[in-house]
Amino acid sequence: TSPTLRFRVQNRQYIEHMLLTWNKTLSGYLCNNATLGLQTSLIALGLQGKNVAVSNFTYAATLQAVFSVGAIPILCDVNLETLEIDLVQLKILIKSMGYKLDALLITRPFGTYRDYKEIIDYCEQNNIKVVIDAAASFPAKSNYYDAGDYLEVYSFHPTKPYSIGEAGLVVG
Repeated sequence: TSPTLRFRVQNRQYIEHMLLTWNKTLSGYLCNNATLGLQTSLIALGLQGKNVAVSNFTYAATLQAVFSVGAIPILCDVNLETLEIDLVQLKILIKSMGYKLDALLITRPFGTYRDYKEIIDYCEQNNIKVVIDAAASFPAKSNYYDAGDYLEVYSFHPTKPYSIGEAGLVVG
């Protein structure tokens, strides 16, 4: 391999290792951007053609990720105080659907980091997979539930609080 390619691979592995170590996460990977991280997460969970609840207060790239993998986005109302999906809104959506919800794609707006333990526990009990779009939330850390219960995607775009140019990080 060329020295340039070898440097890029080593540099990517180093950055990935540092981010995962800092976030106390056992597994994850660095990708080109957070949208690609969302797409990869949805594919890895086998959600092509499946119903995915998405916050109705989100960025266009979040919906684009769902559409691009062939999943079916179902918009879920948010709590008007937090602008995030909460358990009450999720239960209302599921009750009104009349058919199975396969996954929940939560958006963390404005870099907020709320406790989703109650939602994740509910989803686990009802066989609903969880992906968290935490694009603007790095370097916030989750200390209240196991990362194995969901996938979380961060962005390192220049418009985010912690930028390394253009990249995404999937953990879980």
